[in-house]
Amino acid sequence: ADITIVGATGSVRNHLGQRIPQASDDPRALVFKTGRRLVLDGSESAAADSESSEAGYGCRWIGLPLTADGRTFGVLALDSAAPCTYEPTELNLLDAFAGQASAAVWIAQLYAQAQANAATAERERLARDLHDAVTQTLFSATIFADMLPLQLVHEPDQVPKNLEKLGQLIRSALAEMRTLLMELRPTALVAVELHQLIGNLVNAARARARVEFTYLVEGDSSGPLVPEAQIATYRIAQELLNNVVKHSGATECEVVFSYLPDAIELTISDNGRGFDPQDVGLEHMGLAIMSERARAIGGQLTVDSKPNAGTRAVFCWQPRREKVQ
Repeated sequence: ADITIVGATGSVRNHLGQRIPQASDDPRALVFKTGRRLVLDGSESAAADSESSEAGYGCRWIGLPLTADGRTFGVLALDSAAPCTYEPTELNLLDAFAGQASAAVWIAQLYAQAQANAATAERERLARDLHDAVTQTLFSATIFADMLPLQLVHEPDQVPKNLEKLGQLIRSALAEMRTLLMELRPTALVAVELHQLIGNLVNAARARARVEFTYLVEGDSSGPLVPEAQIATYRIAQELLNNVVKHSGATECEVVFSYLPDAIELTISDNGRGFDPQDVGLEHMGLAIMSERARAIGGQLTVDSKPNAGTRAVFCWQPRREKVQ
């Protein structure tokens, strides 16, 4: 692969985008290949390349490798239009600066890669949710719809009941689609009132499990919360409901969202198999993540559970108040 100039200032700015083959005699290629500092004076650079003066190597040129994780990924080059002398301490300072620049670039690359990986993981999660919830629900609705003509002839008394089930399945699929659309538009998560978002999660959970969900909203909303609190509460509610659907084995679940005078409170209780909080398996590792998410916004998550006695989770968040000086 070629070396590409991605940043420049001064007289060499017009060389942005220039590509340098790694196999060439260009000093930048040499620094890249050896991973060592290279210092050239004017005579060396002029003898090496008749175009070196145009390339900006005249008089004094220093190339410093940018390295991280045991490999060289770039070169930092400095040149001077007039003769100059670098003391050993100055060269050491340049080495240290190149080290700091290497760390900064490497961290930026890792961050960009982490963002890309997170985006890919989120798309894969949405695809799984779409398959596990909406697709399965619509498949069940299709079966009921196909059965109705025959039942109308042979079991007409069953038609009203199955029509009701068909309507419920379609409503559940719509709720799940609304939730997935919210996930695809993160700004919507901070524009809609929180009790509505949690209501969408509850309706979506109904489509994924044979659990009788009850959803109650208490108190009056004053509008969406600050974004970090709104999104964190939404994610906590989402994970708690996922646990009910996937792990609890419950038949009933009550979700209560309360607007208190100076706080919000979310309580999710189920009659499932429960678990021992002191012996948390892999299926409950999300509890630690939820607790960290709650603490990050100054909230508190409490989970009470016993084997064969169900689970009750309570999340409470109170806005931080500025201290009066």
